Amino acid sequence: MKLQANMDLLTASYSIEHTTSATGIRLPFRCQSIGYFLAGSKYFTDRSELPTFFVGYGISGSGILRYRGGEYRIAAGDVFFISCQAHQYYATDAAPWEFRWMHFNGIGCDSLFEIFENRPFVFSAAPEMGMKERFDFLEVQMRQSTLKSDLLLSEAVGALLSELCLKQLDLFEVPRQPENNNDIAAAAAYIQLHYYEPLSVTEVAQQSHLSKYYFIRLFRQSFGCTPYQFVIQKRLEEAKRLLHNADLTVEEIAYHVGYGNPGNLIRDFRKNTGMTPGSYRLLETAFPE
Repeated sequence: MKLQANMDLLTASYSIEHTTSATGIRLPFRCQSIGYFLAGSKYFTDRSELPTFFVGYGISGSGILRYRGGEYRIAAGDVFFISCQAHQYYATDAAPWEFRWMHFNGIGCDSLFEIFENRPFVFSAAPEMGMKERFDFLEVQMRQSTLKSDLLLSEAVGALLSELCLKQLDLFEVPRQPENNNDIAAAAAYIQLHYYEPLSVTEVAQQSHLSKYYFIRLFRQSFGCTPYQFVIQKRLEEAKRLLHNADLTVEEIAYHVGYGNPGNLIRDFRKNTGMTPGSYRLLETAFPE
């Protein structure tokens, strides 16, 4: 293994190593280590030739990943999935960079990782993927050293990787009209009328008379995004209109379009436009249509 690193980590950071049982070594997936990093501005890892795979999940701040000829920004809510055999460099972009991670291996990893070839290695994880809950469960099992924990870890890692691969396939799938088009259209109309309310996927799915997970899949096929992402789009559209036309503060606009926390509006707005709401307003004022 080739490794250079600056472990500029705050004291809240931790990692957990796992001792796999003799039987567990032969399972399709095995989690080797897992952790939580609150990384300072000087943190980086520059590594190659490590026979393992890596999944990271951004919580706050942001990082930069350079991998297989590409450079990716890892924002809050983003997931990245890489093979550590290839050269990888990831570092703090906006400190503190808060993220969770795990190293894993097993005979099932190679075939799933092939799905990521020639696709972005970083993408946004919708809330329904439950990344926090998945990492919480993995950490509990990692603290055990039993065959049962090995089996549960293999199952959980396999389920997570399968979900990530499905997400990638969906991102590159050509949208098609779903059979339940009228029901999906009704759900979209419901979102447009209630986007400023604290909507849940379950509540919106009820408008289509479909199960939640089937509804999410059909909605994505029809609109090219999840219901959650559609809600965010509608909130940001209205926020832009208010920034341009209304004499309201950013905080007032955030509450008006459905954000309980103005910081979440600023985060989503920056992710969508590359600038803050305040910068957008100044630009619109300087260069009106």
